[in-house]
Amino acid sequence: RRSVVVAVGGGVVGDLAGFAAASFTRGLRFVQVPTTLLSMVDSSVGGKTGINLPGGKNMVGSFWQPQMVWIDTQSLSTLPDRDFISGMAEVIKYGVIEDAEFFTWLQTNASRMIEKDPETLRYAIRKSCESKARVVAEDERETSGRRAILNYGHTFAHAIEATAGYGVCLHGEAVSIGMQMAAHLAIDMELCDPSLLEEQTAVLSAAKLPLAWKDADPELMLPVMSRDKKVSHGKLRFVLPDKIGHVAMVGDVPTEKVVSAINACREEFN
Repeated sequence: RRSVVVAVGGGVVGDLAGFAAASFTRGLRFVQVPTTLLSMVDSSVGGKTGINLPGGKNMVGSFWQPQMVWIDTQSLSTLPDRDFISGMAEVIKYGVIEDAEFFTWLQTNASRMIEKDPETLRYAIRKSCESKARVVAEDERETSGRRAILNYGHTFAHAIEATAGYGVCLHGEAVSIGMQMAAHLAIDMELCDPSLLEEQTAVLSAAKLPLAWKDADPELMLPVMSRDKKVSHGKLRFVLPDKIGHVAMVGDVPTEKVVSAINACREEFN
C-alpha cells in the first residue's frame, strides 16, 4: 500500500495504470506523466480512469485522482504528427465549452501550435488544464452535471470510435467530427447561430483535424449512443453550444435530428 504507480505514456496507459492503482489494495498512490498532447490536456487531469468494453468507451473504471501530473512538452517532439494533431481537438473543445477568450486566441494561434512552437504549446496546455480543473473542481464525480460539459462532441465521437473499430479513428479525430455533429445539431434545434459552426470549422481546419466521416452510419451509431453514460430514462442527452464559450446539457433530443446531424458530416466528406 506504500507503493506508487507511475504512468508514463498516453491516455490509454494513464487510464489503465490509474484503474490498476485505484483497484489494487483498494488504492495506491498514482502519478501521471503524460507524453501525448491528448493526455496532457485531458485524460491525465481530473481523476477519471477506465477501460473500454466492446460495447462502449470507458464503461469500467473509477474516479482516482493522481498525486501529481508531470508534463514535459519536449516529449511532443517525438510524437507522430497524426497523434499530435489528434490532441488538438480537446484543446479547441475547451474554448468552445468554457473559455471564449481562449477560443479567440486559438483562432490566431492554432496554426502555430501545429508547428509545435514551444511557447505557444506551453500556453495552450496550461490554459486547457486550468479549464478542465475549474470544471472538475465543481463536479468531481459528475453528479451535478457540470462535469458533463467536458463531453462536448463525445457522444457522437464514442459512437464513431466504436463503430469504426478502436484505433481506426483516433480519439481526437473522432472528437473533432463529433463537435461538428454537435454544432449541426445545436443549429437544427435553434440553440445557436450558424456562425458558431463556421468559427468552429475554421479553427478545427487550421489545426488540420477532420471535419467529417464518410462511413458515418446512423443505424450503427444510434445503438452505441443509447448506451452512453449521459442517457437518462432511455432518452439521449447531448452537450450542445449556445455560443462560443458556453454549452448546456440538452435532453429529449428527437432522433431524427440526431440522424440529420450525423448525415450532415457524412455528406460534407463528399
